[in-house]
Amino acid sequence: MNMGSISKFISKIDSESGKQFESALKQIGATGYVSLNLNQVADLLEIDKEAFAKAVTSSTKINTKVYDSLEKDFSSLQGKDGNDYTLTVNGENADAAVTALVSFCDNSLKDIYNELMDVYIEAFGADSTIGKQYVDMKKDTKDVDNAIKKVKDNKDKIVSAIKDSNANIVSKAKVTGDKGSRKGTISIETGEIKNDDVSMNISLTSNITEGKPSVKDLVPTENVTDLTSIITMLSSQMSGKGL
Repeated sequence: MNMGSISKFISKIDSESGKQFESALKQIGATGYVSLNLNQVADLLEIDKEAFAKAVTSSTKINTKVYDSLEKDFSSLQGKDGNDYTLTVNGENADAAVTALVSFCDNSLKDIYNELMDVYIEAFGADSTIGKQYVDMKKDTKDVDNAIKKVKDNKDKIVSAIKDSNANIVSKAKVTGDKGSRKGTISIETGEIKNDDVSMNISLTSNITEGKPSVKDLVPTENVTDLTSIITMLSSQMSGKGL
């Protein structure tokens, strides 16, 4: 994980939170990249690796469901810009955009939440300490219900906030190449958002490559901090096995 990029993103949203995050990273010496040995972490948390691998596959299906649901609910706002598929939200279509958001919350959000809990339960095991927490979270969905209710109850306020902030949020998606080696790019640009005395511009880009990745190409070799030993130490202390 590139902690520098995460730190910059947090700072764009809130400069003080960004400074606190950077300070925390410096304390553990993780100012560049951080790495984790997932095999060691799985052993430490007593996670069944085969079940975890199956859960990862299931989570990919959930991602597809999220995209399909969003595409359906926001269909009236979609368009094309050259080879890019676009979705734009601004003051002119704020009412339609928030109506689409309410529809997504009503029709899909709770189902997606329950499926996500199933993934975590499968990954950690229903009888494990962590797994039991997710079992309880699936039984008690009041937080999700409250979030959906807040969106519906504050629909007019959300519309006003979009209009007042002068936001022009543009999301673009493009896929190139042949099946098996396709490359996808998803980007979000907010434009200048103004709220009282605060002004910010958030820009995010995500690149996706189809096919089996090369670890050598993906993993940096310099300025990398391995957090596995830190997690092992903290876990041991919490379980009474440490100092």
